Amino acid sequence: MAYLGNNNLPFDPLRSTPPLDAERFSGTGSATVFTLSKAVNSSVDVDVFVENVRQEPTTAYTAIGTTLTFTGAP
Repeated sequence: MAYLGNNNLPFDPLRSTPPLDAERFSGTGSATVFTLSKAVNSSVDVDVFVENVRQEPTTAYTAIGTTLTFTGAP
C-alpha cells in the first residue's frame, strides 16, 4: 500500500513533529469526516488505524482526494 509523503522514517508517536508519511487525528465519538494534508486516489492508497487496529478500506472508511470518511465515528 502507498503512503503519504516521501519521508521513510518509521512512525514514532512520541516524536514532537510527526513524519510526513503519517497523520494523527483525534476522534470525538461523533465526527466521521477528517481532512488529509495530501490527496489520495482511493481508500486503498492509505492505511488507517484506530487504537492500533487496522481498518478495512471501503468497509470502515473511504478516502478520496483529501477527505477521509469513516462509516462509524471513531
